[in-house]
Amino acid sequence: MTAVTSTTTGKIFQISHADFTSGVTPTDELPVNHPLSTLWPDFQTKICTPDNCPRLLHAYISIFLRNDQWSNGLSFMERAERYDQITKIICDHPPNLLILDQPAQAGYGLHLREPGKWPYICITKFWVQEWVIAMAFDPRRRLALALEALLRATLVHELSHWIFTLVSLYHL
Repeated sequence: MTAVTSTTTGKIFQISHADFTSGVTPTDELPVNHPLSTLWPDFQTKICTPDNCPRLLHAYISIFLRNDQWSNGLSFMERAERYDQITKIICDHPPNLLILDQPAQAGYGLHLREPGKWPYICITKFWVQEWVIAMAFDPRRRLALALEALLRATLVHELSHWIFTLVSLYHL
């Protein structure tokens, strides 16, 4: 099976749900001083740091290979090669991130497995704004920490959809 090669760079954009779903290419980049401009690279670094998230990487490899038994019978070196392959995809060409202006009731985020939209993982703007407000008040308070956990969990979840798309896009 041949995977789609990602050429994305992990940039962060903002766009309305209507524009994105109608095919408008995101161009409004998030300012570099926005707190999400720090959280997103930190998230990527934590995933790509050796021995930091081995179970998560194992799951991502299972998704990428479409085989939850992928590691059975492999040597330590063969397993390490698989971990290197998935971290290179995530670190060298991460999906672009969209702050999607959609109702909070629509969910925390989404990923659309469609041509032109698959390079992006989306986080609902409402939850990003709530996190930014909580962080400005006190980043160590429970609300700020809970909202950050929500954003990170959304990234973990949507990244798995993006990885699956890399190996299943040709089925569209």
